Amino acid sequence: MLGLAAGGTLGVVRGPRGEGAAADWLAGAAAATTLTLLAAPLLTQQIALDPAQLPWDRSQWVRLALLDVLLAVPFAAGSLVVLSGLELAGGRPGSVYGASFLGSASGAVAALLVLFLLPPHRAIAVPAVIAAAGALVVPGSRRIVRPGAAILLAATLLFLPSGLWRPWPSPYKALPQVQAFPDARTVAERYGPTGVVTAVTAPAFRFAPGLSLAYTGRVPRQTGLFLDGEVSGAIPSTSGSPGATAILDWLPSAAPYVIRNGRVLVIGPGGRLEVDNALAHGAAYLTVVEPIRDLAALAAGGIDSTVVRATWLTTQPRTVLAVAPLAFDVITIGPSGGLGGDAAGLHALDADFLHTVEAYGACLDALAPGGVLSITRWLSVPPRGSIRTLLTAVEALRRRGWSTARGRILGIRSWGTLTLLVKPDGFDDDELATLALWSSERLFDLERPGLRLGIARFHQSSDSALDNVWNAVDRGPGAVDAFLATYPFDVHPVTDARPYPQHYLSARAIPVLLGSEGGDWLPFAEWGYVTALATLAMSVVVGSMLLLGPAALPHTVRRAPPLRTITYFGAIGIGFMLAEIAAIQVVGLLLGHPVYAVSAVLGALLVGSGFGSMFSDRLQGPGVASVLAVAAGAACMAVFLLPTAQSLQPAPTFLRWAVAAAVVLPLGFLMGQPFPLGLRALAARDRSRVAWAWAANGVASVVAAPLASLVAIDWGTPVLLGGGAGAYVVAALVLLPWPWGTGPIVSSAGGSPPK
Repeated sequence: MLGLAAGGTLGVVRGPRGEGAAADWLAGAAAATTLTLLAAPLLTQQIALDPAQLPWDRSQWVRLALLDVLLAVPFAAGSLVVLSGLELAGGRPGSVYGASFLGSASGAVAALLVLFLLPPHRAIAVPAVIAAAGALVVPGSRRIVRPGAAILLAATLLFLPSGLWRPWPSPYKALPQVQAFPDARTVAERYGPTGVVTAVTAPAFRFAPGLSLAYTGRVPRQTGLFLDGEVSGAIPSTSGSPGATAILDWLPSAAPYVIRNGRVLVIGPGGRLEVDNALAHGAAYLTVVEPIRDLAALAAGGIDSTVVRATWLTTQPRTVLAVAPLAFDVITIGPSGGLGGDAAGLHALDADFLHTVEAYGACLDALAPGGVLSITRWLSVPPRGSIRTLLTAVEALRRRGWSTARGRILGIRSWGTLTLLVKPDGFDDDELATLALWSSERLFDLERPGLRLGIARFHQSSDSALDNVWNAVDRGPGAVDAFLATYPFDVHPVTDARPYPQHYLSARAIPVLLGSEGGDWLPFAEWGYVTALATLAMSVVVGSMLLLGPAALPHTVRRAPPLRTITYFGAIGIGFMLAEIAAIQVVGLLLGHPVYAVSAVLGALLVGSGFGSMFSDRLQGPGVASVLAVAAGAACMAVFLLPTAQSLQPAPTFLRWAVAAAVVLPLGFLMGQPFPLGLRALAARDRSRVAWAWAANGVASVVAAPLASLVAIDWGTPVLLGGGAGAYVVAALVLLPWPWGTGPIVSSAGGSPPK
């Protein structure tokens, strides 16, 4: 988005020009796009950026700024291509703008397909190949551009088989640290749209979340599985042997099998540890849901010849819960990733539809009579994720008609994890006694509503928040609300409308962060959310410079755009981005992964916008009705999109994809019209204003991207869609005649621009 805005600003700065100059700029920008797509990834790898040092090392900020500039340059060049094409289109910009949309839609779909076929270091060359092919046919300075484009195309194709670039994970991620262990060896690596999965063996690698401190047996050798550099799980190299299964009974996640077994559902294991756990405890029927296909392929037997007696499903868990033919005796959800990533809040910006009230409710609905839901989460200091998981489970029980959680929920606390057991039918005295004895033998603390505060015998903490929340749950909703009102972190239960279970920062937490000494706040700083805030602030500053800076130059100040131009094109830019990002989030629930959601939404939205833009050439008038139609469509989506996605969880995959396209495409058709309608009238009056409109729209998009993330996290998707509808209402109001103004922003008809 920064590059698109910069392209518009450059278009303003280069001043008035005729059709010949625009054609030359089109040709030159096309060649520059290819060249910068080749150079930018290579140059960015030469920047030694260490984000962890940003609070102390000012030079890191310079490197970060340089990185942003390098990544924006290809998009700035591409922006100039579209802008020059719009200037050449004259009174019918819809065809050019529509072609740009259709090309973007093709790219969104192609990116998904390319990532299935090529690893990232090869796939990154594909955009340069396409850009070079486009530069070959562009009109303009053909004697210079076409030979140069041919050379660039040949060079790009030369590097495509081997890859000119190689992604290097951050040294703070688990993968490079484990690869540095003695005798570490990478045994498998798989690529796909959902990430890079790497399998590493190392004698020193151990993955056993919450393993009892009383365990004195042997820890079997394991193969670690890493998703995009972060630990995902492990595969015991001797899976199924007595030496490998002995350790499993000393994990907190084994607790549900102490009182229940039979038909077991393991959700998102990330490896084979929890699968072996269920099998070792006598699971009669085991279903494993691993939505990451490459993780499932390796964990199900891709590393060694062990045959795992389980049914593996590579689909989203919510679909399985909705259509499972059997009711399960145990449903278990293991800890996601490693302790470090969860504690540091690295995934605060990641939507997660597995740990919401609706998801836990779906798990409860899929339980057989007497069944148990088991959820294991990492502990952090101060407590955040464990508290939210408890309160989310309690809310799920309440929504299913159980007014009290006493007797229906308990926790097994280890040194690093909390395993919640939820039994809607209630734990009887024998089960409680059995669990208490099992926990005591393993030095685990048994916690449940109604127990006396401070009763923990093995794992004492200086923070009493967990004890307090158990007490609040026992006393009822009023006590829980009082706890939430005073706790410095946001640990409210999360829903599908706001699916960010790893976001905990609140206004009350800021003084805690700022008031801590010696860097004590760093482990819970939620870098993703803090970065989004900083990005929004920088976007406003940089966007203002890009938009207002050219007006201060001598040759442009007399042509500074009226306020209505900035407001109109800025409003539709913000509205487009807010609606787009909101749709991506909800479709993520429908399709099961954000990567698929991005491809589906961008593909459908941009195809619809492309045809809508082309259709706009047939329309007359300033387009007030078209803009209000977009606002109405976004408002309808705010009300109906999320319930539709929730109701379609049992539907087949192809049907969910079809519905996603059918819902988004009509809105895209409407959203493609406002920009060319305004642009056509502006071009008919003054071609130089095309660049101003493009810059205003681009700057608004720059600001809207981080703003949309923050709004979605703090207020949810319906509010985000409502904000998009509101932005289009503002744009429609700008189009209306103002009694104190000089008429609407656009004229009532198109036409050819002055020569």
